[in-house]
Parts: sequence; C-alpha cells; structure tokens
Amino acid sequence: MQDDCVLISLLLQHGHSPSDIAKSLARQERPDGDMAYASIVGLIIDELCADK
Repeated sequence: MQDDCVLISLLLQHGHSPSDIAKSLARQERPDGDMAYASIVGLIIDELCADK
C-alpha cells in the first residue's frame, strides 16, 4: 500500500491529474454488471477525484 501511495504521489507531482490517472487504471465487472476498479489504487484515485 505504501508503494502505491508513493507512485500516486510521484504522478501527481509530475503534473498528472487524478482524472488522467483514473482513466488508465484497470477495471473489472462486478456480478451486478457495474464496473469497479481492479485494485486499491483505483479506489484511492477515485477518492482524489471526488475531492475536487
């Protein structure tokens, strides 16, 4: 988890927006048909996007 946060921080420091990062992350289909991020990194980025 700490490594994930370091990578996110580096991307943000180098000018990548949370929405740009979110676009490049993998998603998977849930049993109810909704799409969800495939990892915890997606959830973290989703929270950063919601804060704006």
